Amino acid sequence: MLQRITLCKNEVCCCTDIMTQYTIVEKVPDHMYYHCGYCESSLACAKGLWAHTMNAVDYQALIDRGWRRSGKYCYKPIMNKTCCPQYTIRCGILDFKPTKSKRKVIKKMRDFLMTEGDEALNKWKAKHQDGGRSQSASNEVLHKTPETDASPMETIDSKCVASRAMKEISKGAGPDPSKPRRVKAKVMRQERSKSKKTEMASGDSSTSSSSSFSSSSSELMLPHNVADADFKRKLEVRTVRACVEDSEFQKYRPESFSVYRKYQTVIHGDEPDECTEKQWIRFLVDCPLNRDSDGPGPGYGNYHQHYVLDGKIVAVGVIDILPNCVSSVYLYYDPDYGFLSMGVYTALSEIAFSRSLHSQSAQLKYYYMGFYIHNCQKMRYKREYPPSYLLCPETYDWVPVQLCLDTLDKTKYARLNVLNGGSTTTGDPERGSRSDVDNIAVLYQRGITTYFQYARYKYPLVSSCEGEDNSNRDNVESQRKRWQLHSMKAELSDLEDYVASVGTSCASRMLLHRATRD
Repeated sequence: MLQRITLCKNEVCCCTDIMTQYTIVEKVPDHMYYHCGYCESSLACAKGLWAHTMNAVDYQALIDRGWRRSGKYCYKPIMNKTCCPQYTIRCGILDFKPTKSKRKVIKKMRDFLMTEGDEALNKWKAKHQDGGRSQSASNEVLHKTPETDASPMETIDSKCVASRAMKEISKGAGPDPSKPRRVKAKVMRQERSKSKKTEMASGDSSTSSSSSFSSSSSELMLPHNVADADFKRKLEVRTVRACVEDSEFQKYRPESFSVYRKYQTVIHGDEPDECTEKQWIRFLVDCPLNRDSDGPGPGYGNYHQHYVLDGKIVAVGVIDILPNCVSSVYLYYDPDYGFLSMGVYTALSEIAFSRSLHSQSAQLKYYYMGFYIHNCQKMRYKREYPPSYLLCPETYDWVPVQLCLDTLDKTKYARLNVLNGGSTTTGDPERGSRSDVDNIAVLYQRGITTYFQYARYKYPLVSSCEGEDNSNRDNVESQRKRWQLHSMKAELSDLEDYVASVGTSCASRMLLHRATRD
């Protein structure tokens, strides 16, 4: 008989109890050589799991081994085989400081919120629509806004006229010698930097270290987080639990879906009948994560962050709150507001949100931006949120992205730990072996057991005849034994791969569902 812990008497009660306490997954066959959306080849390869339910701790462990989720489907690129290796990338939120280009996006939003009326808005848009890229840290798409309404030939003619005009300007007498010499801005910045370093070296080191986080936080003052600002327009971020049973989610469901459909058709070129509400729910609402109110902020789980401008949803960022990070899942926005660089702004907003959660939970120190694909140009913007780190696909160590760029320029797939002083012989401590397969947690017939006990129940002939003389057994039983032995060997090989991909800790903790009938 199968030795197991029976959780309850009926299937319905069992499912309710188990799904609120455990991670339950099913292994699906490797997805080999399917269409790649990045290079348009048919050489993409990935492993897959279907997650019925999942704890935040387990999902955190999985994404730290290169997994990601899309709805309830979890996948892990087979890095040494796939056409476009996808490296998990994360940003250290405590040391993050926005670059000049990011600060420009913040200023752009601040200036926009100061406009009032359509006429002022049109003038503002004409001034700021400069062809900049709207980089999305969530949906891995670059949206380009038009430079001007003029045709290419008109632009060329205007440049020629300007060039001729410059040539006609006569040379002046030079700068006024009676006035002080003007110092270049670059030189002034260098001098300020030197003086700051001198002050830090001569000052109290404990004070400088303790103020590092607050200093970087002050540089990320996003307009929607500024209280009592004298803005003409109102921008707020509303965090809603992504769940069809949630009343607040239902309240904004039609408007949120409308923005998604508009985004997919305009930005991605999807057909309107492809963007159904059912597809949206399956992709961005259905989630295996168990909501845990013990987590920081609203608790662990999946959330939609509505960016509401004057009472209207203009963008939605989909995020997972996990023990060590906020993980960005997707972003969609109203294309009419693409001139605000919503991709960059929402990424900065999610970093600021992550920092607020860190103040409640010290272990939450990172912002995960999904996958980084070096050979895909439109994905390279993700490395522009320093300090950023890539996950080594062989040792699962984190390596600063700047150390990886030269190597990834030469080869798509690389063992990254050696670039940060690691050894070429270092292995994955969680890879496991044949003996670890016996310790896999299995959910079978309303009970939890180990694979060792499950195999003895499923393959009784193999288990009972180990070490026995089988020469006197009839042919029928011998054939059944050979079939069971063949099936067991195939299953063992599949489960060894499962342990290696999820790690021994997750394999012994998550429940691998096995069908009642095989």
